[in-house]
Amino acid sequence: MALALKYSWTNMGIHHAAGTCADAPGMTGDDIHVELHEGTLKVSGEKSRHQEEGKPGQRVWRQERSFQKFSRCFSLPENTNPEAISAKLEHGVLTVEVRT
Repeated sequence: MALALKYSWTNMGIHHAAGTCADAPGMTGDDIHVELHEGTLKVSGEKSRHQEEGKPGQRVWRQERSFQKFSRCFSLPENTNPEAISAKLEHGVLTVEVRT
């Protein structure tokens, strides 16, 4: 299972605000991390899955493993207010809003 990430950094139509959206299908809020460090916003996520099918004693056993990981960094303006950064995940779409 591939993780398709699509980012766009845009003016959110609000005075002194910008944001980004990322498609993160199958991920939950526990899988995604948003951090601010020295003027750089880092959005990252990681998810793994392990699935087994079969019964003890059977000759056929199926195992599938998948691993998804992403990380993106954005440089923010110096006048960014760290307390005014918000993130929400709805229906597989992560939206991060940054206000200055």
